[in-house]
Amino acid sequence: MAQPAKIFAKKLLAISLENNRVSEEKVTAVLQTLRSNPPRRYKEILEIYLLKIVAELRKENATVEHSGTLPVTALNDIKDNLTKYYNRDIKVTTLNVPELLAGVRIRVADDVWDTSVLSRLEQLTQSFK
Repeated sequence: MAQPAKIFAKKLLAISLENNRVSEEKVTAVLQTLRSNPPRRYKEILEIYLLKIVAELRKENATVEHSGTLPVTALNDIKDNLTKYYNRDIKVTTLNVPELLAGVRIRVADDVWDTSVLSRLEQLTQSFK
């Protein structure tokens, strides 16, 4: 991908954010402006812009995998800490994964924090190979 297209798409993303979140209204305005006055490499810019918007939206959602029950206070603490870490409100979804045995695995976009017993057992197994 051409560097100018990436730079332009990054600028479009910056225009599309409001309070550190993707704004549907701003994205719509950006797309309307591009449609009415298409730049060079229009398709390439749109593809890169889409990837950047999707990546940004993924940063707003966390999946908390756990085994058994997860206390509401622990879930609230996780949500509060993620909100502070990412400097934005994070929507949290929980998923019961019995294979984890205990602990949690938290995913936000490409970031993963894994304190599960399963993860530690896998690390121990790898250390013996």
